[in-house]
Amino acid sequence: MTRRLAWSETFSVGHEALDAQHRDLINRINQLCAALDAQEDMTPKYPDLRALIHAVKEHFDHEMTILKDIVTGAWASIDAKAAGKTALDDHGSAHERSLTDLHAIVGKIEQSPSTTLPDYSVELVRWFANHSIKHDATLKTVFQTL
Repeated sequence: MTRRLAWSETFSVGHEALDAQHRDLINRINQLCAALDAQEDMTPKYPDLRALIHAVKEHFDHEMTILKDIVTGAWASIDAKAAGKTALDDHGSAHERSLTDLHAIVGKIEQSPSTTLPDYSVELVRWFANHSIKHDATLKTVFQTL
């Protein structure tokens, strides 16, 4: 059974570019989950796994850049700056933990026999949901103050 993520407003942070990146991450994860659930040989998918990590890093960097712009921008309201500063402080460490978790999942996929692969499909979906819903909720609050 393929565990597919579907775009939902629950994943939206209210910033067009970041939401587009979230949609891209969902598509990448769905493609990997299809292969994992089919118990395919993942060796040909290793570049896709690495590309997912790269896309996540770029996404996290983009989030941090936007938050820094809000905190330092003369155009942002005091409330937006305060919310942005709180999010900036919390988000950096959350990103480090999230990347560590993703690297661990990818490492397990690369080292596992195909019969255990569907388990990692669940882990990828949970990983994304945790990042998007739990950690990015603060971003939604920041963007609502702009």
